[in-house]
This record gives sequence, C-alpha cells and structure tokens, in this order.
Amino acid sequence: MKEIEQYQRRIMAALEKISAMAGAMDAGTTAPDPSEIEELKGALQNAQAELATEKTNAAALAEQLQEQKGSAETDDLPFDGRVERLREKVQNQELKIQRLKNANTHLRETNGRLREEALANIGDASTIDASMQAELEALRATRAAEVGEMDSILEELKPLVEGRINA
Repeated sequence: MKEIEQYQRRIMAALEKISAMAGAMDAGTTAPDPSEIEELKGALQNAQAELATEKTNAAALAEQLQEQKGSAETDDLPFDGRVERLREKVQNQELKIQRLKNANTHLRETNGRLREEALANIGDASTIDASMQAELEALRATRAAEVGEMDSILEELKPLVEGRINA
C-alpha cells in the first residue's frame, strides 16, 4: 500500500509540474523545453504503469488473503469443536478403562476363589464357569479399550495423511 501511495504522490507531483508549466505559458513566460515536457510525460506514463501494476498485485494479494481466510473458516471443525470432540473421546476412554478395571477386579476375585477351591481339592463347576466368564469379560473389555485407543489415534492421523493439517 505504501508503494501505491508513493506512485500516486509521484503522479500528482508530475501533474502539478505540468500544470505549473502550462500556467507559466499562459502568463507569457518562455515556453518550456520540449525535451523536459517529453521527459515529464514519460515519467508520468511510467508512474501510471507502475501504479497499475501495484494495484494488480494488491488485488491479487487481497484475493489470496480472502481464499486463505475462507479455507481456514471451512476446516472440518473449528478449534473449539475439536476440543469438545477430544473431551468426548477422553470420557469414552475413561468409561472403557473403568469397565476394564471392574472386569479385572472380578477376574481376580473369581480366580482367588478358584485357587482356594483347588487347594481344598473342591472342583465346583460353577466357580470354574464364573472364572472363565470373568476372564472372557476382561479380555473383551481390554480389546474394546485397545480398539477405542486405536480409533482415536487413527482419527488424529487421518487429517495428517490427507494433508489437511500443516505439521
């Protein structure tokens, strides 16, 4: 913008100089040198060409800025939305972890009873069945937690792979 203002000042100065020369001619003073007039006309044309070029460049830069603003506004989610989405994921992960802890606690308790019965040589089928169910539930909870974690990781990597986020 400063360059445009400088070109405008130069054009105005050239126009004032030409106007002063024209006024001097009307007042009966000596005619200006034709080479000086040609020089001023050339300077004026150069300044006008430079001004037009700078205006074109400024318009192109303004357009690029608008495009960048537009692309920033059309991201998948604004920053606040991303934070909220991540909070929800953390809450889901906490629930899965709590389920896993509960399943593991139940598994430890059932295995403790099974161990006690094994030491007493009492082989109750219901205790063995409960132990196996607890172990199966613990495995399912562990798998669900791992799948959730992988989904979170993949979801965060997806924009990077697609090239939508600048690293």
